[in-house]
Amino acid sequence: MEEANRKRITAKSWLTRATNKLRQLLDSGEFTQISLVAQIEEFEKRLGNLDEAQSLVEEHIKIEKLEDDIEAAAQFREEKLVTLLAAKEEQVSTAELDNLSQEKTESSTSERVQPSGQVSRLPKLELPKFSGEYTEWQTFWDKFRAVIDSNNSIPTVNKFTYLQSLLQGEAAATISGLSLTETNYSTAKTLLQTRFGRPERIIFSHIQRLLQTNLFLTSKESSLPAHLWRLHDEITTQVRSLENLGVGGESYGVILTPLILHQLPNNIRLEWARVGDGKEGDLGFLLKFLHEEIQRRERSQTFGVTAGAVGPTTTSPSEARSGSLGGQRSRPRQNMRKGQGSATALLSGSGSKRTPLCVFCHGGHFSDQYQELNGLDLEARKNRIRKLGLCFVCLGNHLAKDCSKVCFHCKGAHHAVLCLRQMKKEVEGSGPVGYGVGPAHVGYTRTKNATTIMQVVKTKIAGAEVNVMFDSGSDRSFVTLECARKLDLQSVGKESLAYCCFGENESRKGERDVFELRAFGERVRLVGMNQICSSMFRAPVPTDLLERFIRIPFCEDFEKGRSITVDILIGLDWYWPLIRDQKIGSGGLVAQETVFGWILSGSYSPTDGQKVRQVGSVGQTQKSQVLFCQTELPDGLIRNMWDLDTIGISPSEESAKSKVLEDFEGKVRFENGRYTVRLPWKDEETKTTLVENRVIAERRLQGLIKRLEKDP
Repeated sequence: MEEANRKRITAKSWLTRATNKLRQLLDSGEFTQISLVAQIEEFEKRLGNLDEAQSLVEEHIKIEKLEDDIEAAAQFREEKLVTLLAAKEEQVSTAELDNLSQEKTESSTSERVQPSGQVSRLPKLELPKFSGEYTEWQTFWDKFRAVIDSNNSIPTVNKFTYLQSLLQGEAAATISGLSLTETNYSTAKTLLQTRFGRPERIIFSHIQRLLQTNLFLTSKESSLPAHLWRLHDEITTQVRSLENLGVGGESYGVILTPLILHQLPNNIRLEWARVGDGKEGDLGFLLKFLHEEIQRRERSQTFGVTAGAVGPTTTSPSEARSGSLGGQRSRPRQNMRKGQGSATALLSGSGSKRTPLCVFCHGGHFSDQYQELNGLDLEARKNRIRKLGLCFVCLGNHLAKDCSKVCFHCKGAHHAVLCLRQMKKEVEGSGPVGYGVGPAHVGYTRTKNATTIMQVVKTKIAGAEVNVMFDSGSDRSFVTLECARKLDLQSVGKESLAYCCFGENESRKGERDVFELRAFGERVRLVGMNQICSSMFRAPVPTDLLERFIRIPFCEDFEKGRSITVDILIGLDWYWPLIRDQKIGSGGLVAQETVFGWILSGSYSPTDGQKVRQVGSVGQTQKSQVLFCQTELPDGLIRNMWDLDTIGISPSEESAKSKVLEDFEGKVRFENGRYTVRLPWKDEETKTTLVENRVIAERRLQGLIKRLEKDP
């Protein structure tokens, strides 16, 4: 054992020395292809010696220390491999530049070139990652083939390593079972080409993207040039991709053109109708018209900004409150004297008031009253304004340095939307939220009602539609007996279970059937219950909120409300195996991917002007959902409840206390100057019915480790 340790220490020292030399060579930036390859070979030689020494140590080490030793050795090895990977990337870039230098020398011998093998260090070439999106396959594969696959100087195993590192999601799962060998590299390429490189599937994906373009222009902001450019660029990208695949616009233009026209603002459709007679199915003509129309709108806005730039020093007090563009709470930095005006101010009319206009939703209110800004920090608000290309001071179409307005609230050089003083007042003025708790009811005292959406998904299992609820507050998973009969689930045994309802102190014991559900590649064990919870109503989600989750294929329509009876409840024992990693959050709502599909959950407050079916209002009492089963109450329990109401009749509580006191007095000991006593138990049965949370803790730890490995 001592000899093996000595060899490993020596190998580690040599590998560290080789790593430092390789890192110094890369940092210097002055190296040739030959010197880089030589240093890489030296590193790989020392790495092989370390692996041999590590194998000798593992043969002689004690079994109880083996796991810790392997973990430490793996960490040391991975730290050194980072330098090797960086050197391999430099080797690829250097080889490409050498080839270009050689071609240039052969084509023009009169030109002076750099010495053979000596190259300048250029920025690293970042290859895109591929996650399984069919429309992105061709771009990914063309770049990978040009840089990696067609480069004969890269070993086949290294090519396979690069390929694996660039795949994610479904694409990575396609070749996950292949070991890292030269033979399997060709197999991996064939599998990926067969799965994602089918022309008909790529064409279908592009067509599907085109048919879903209506998701981009359903809000009131659709008349802004920025949003119109986004629609134009998305359509143009898909059309060009289809043309590269041999599919012209005439094949689908007659279907797509009316759909796009339907999503355009009325004034743009009117302009198209003037010049588009007989072009109802010409997609190319529509794209050309849309391109020219957006440019005209941008020019029009530019002249509007130029005309409004003169206005700040001549704005009347009423206009100063509304702002030069409407809905902008800002004031001129130069105060005007009373009685002093200008021709512009006189023409505008001192007694007229301009209607405020929100720049975010085009509603008839000030921009700082836009409801979706509530809860956003200063940087998030700046990003919203930055995306619209507006001034941070007055929300106009010019730079903030050229603006002479000030904040309406604090006179600072910013708009009221970005006023920290006002944001602080809004937070302090919101106040705490109070709840009056009664038996299975909650009384709301909020100033604005909030609607909560539970993690419930409607899916088909074994041909039957069921409602599945994800509940991280339950340690077990449950199924109603009616659902078990509908799915023809077979009992795999019985289990003694102690459970209690929400708000109760005492647990109820019983023996329940355990069913096994086989679906989506999992074998989920469910405890049978007569009822999981009472029926609940899921409120419809406003369209404006759903538009934030573009391109997410929800498993059901959340725009419609529906009554829900929970058939299956997934607790923490199966919560994380059925929940996938991808999730997208917007405000209080979160879209989460599960094995059943994408679901939506969270809470939201209806904004002004939205037609949303209310689930409750101020002063009303709403029903709270009790997630655990409410079984029939036995006669003995009802009798005990009566005894508690008639205090003094039943001495059950006093007798319980006396028993605990007697047990304490009988087991207390005074040893070595200290009192010792065992923990007092209510009864012996309690020791055996305690819930052990070790399985839940281990599953939580495994889920946390997986998330940290993917996103440290």
